[in-house]
Amino acid sequence: MPKAEALTAASKPEHALPVAGRCVLSERRALQLGLALVMLAYVPIALVGLPLFGDGAYYFFKLALDGVPVFPNLRLGSVLAQLPTLAATRLTDDVVLLRHLFSFTYVALPVVSLLVCWSIVRERRPELILLPLLFLVANQINFSAVSELLFSLYLVWPFVLLAALAPNRRLTLIYGAVLAPLLLLLHPLGFALAGFLSLVALLNARFDRATDRTWTRAWSGLAAAFAVSAVLRVISTLVGATGYERSLTEPDAAVRYLLPETLSQGLLLPGWRSWGSWRR
Repeated sequence: MPKAEALTAASKPEHALPVAGRCVLSERRALQLGLALVMLAYVPIALVGLPLFGDGAYYFFKLALDGVPVFPNLRLGSVLAQLPTLAATRLTDDVVLLRHLFSFTYVALPVVSLLVCWSIVRERRPELILLPLLFLVANQINFSAVSELLFSLYLVWPFVLLAALAPNRRLTLIYGAVLAPLLLLLHPLGFALAGFLSLVALLNARFDRATDRTWTRAWSGLAAAFAVSAVLRVISTLVGATGYERSLTEPDAAVRYLLPETLSQGLLLPGWRSWGSWRR
């Protein structure tokens, strides 16, 4: 018997191999890796100057040649992303340098948004980073980097996560108070985002965690602020919309505006048209 045990022990390898199919990454490490890969993907986007696509070229040349910011149709909030390039035009007239600064500034918007979102969720619910992360992965096929609608979404994601995970922190309320008027100064569709955030704030005001009346009043006030922002944005859009903006109210035009020119859009549009034909 001892001899048999000795033979069995000798037949075992000195170092056991890992179990086949075993995941070597923890959930947190996998999320961090995905986060890093998505952020790194924005580096070549900036280097090749993709933010200059479409309206971006007009924005850049107005900044580089005329030294003035661009805020089409009084979208004053869009000036925030142009400030670094605008300041640099006072120091240099090197177009290549200004082009890279312009591109990296706009590329930094989604990257900073992701980093802020990760700082919010990493300790309590790291898996929630998948919401903004997957959104940005899907949106990397949209080349309109200067879109005020995208800028609005980059600002909204951190607030949504703060409202879900840290509703009773003063920072959340301060950020919401700044965000409400800012959405009014960005894209015409900002009314939809402001309306959604108004509902989020209203839910927090009524949620069980908001047992303190002080927090309930604060969230109710924030809900009212977002609601006012949404209403004012709707009025501004209806009164001051340009011909181009009005043309986007047509169903086909709206779909083409919101969805990029990709294979996925090609698959979605026939379904949309079929549904529209069936409705008629």
